[in-house]
Amino acid sequence: MRTEGHLRFIDEGGIPALREFARPIWRHTFYPLMDARSADYIFDSWVSVAHLGEMMSQGYRMGYILENGEDVGWFAFLIGPDGMLLISKLYLRPEFQHRGIGSRTLNEIMELARGEGATYAYLYVFRGNEKAQGTYVRNGFTEIRREFEQLAEGVVRDDIVFGRDL
Repeated sequence: MRTEGHLRFIDEGGIPALREFARPIWRHTFYPLMDARSADYIFDSWVSVAHLGEMMSQGYRMGYILENGEDVGWFAFLIGPDGMLLISKLYLRPEFQHRGIGSRTLNEIMELARGEGATYAYLYVFRGNEKAQGTYVRNGFTEIRREFEQLAEGVVRDDIVFGRDL
């Protein structure tokens, strides 16, 4: 595993452990925002070992967010050949939220991407996740559009897409 700043990158072999680390963070984040069945359905689809492995095979980088040598969160992002940075995942354990770690991590990812030629960053945020939206707005992101999609019976993706120049 390679560490850069506060980011500890994993390879494909680290995906199962990352998924298990992510589960309680996901539940803490989304159980208050949607029904548990929907939150679990989305987690099992988007944070499955197979899906994360497919993401990694497409060039996504993922791993843990470190604070004083401790894993306090997780991330995934993709730097596209078009100069676009997609920040796909950025989640912190609840006890490490509201300490500036999310903003620092966001800026570390954007700085890394800028160093590799990226010129624009974007991300998707669940419309009900106002805490995350506030973090992104404070870091220069603005709303681009809203997207709504039926994923399964009674399960929807209801996102705001945010973006900013790097």
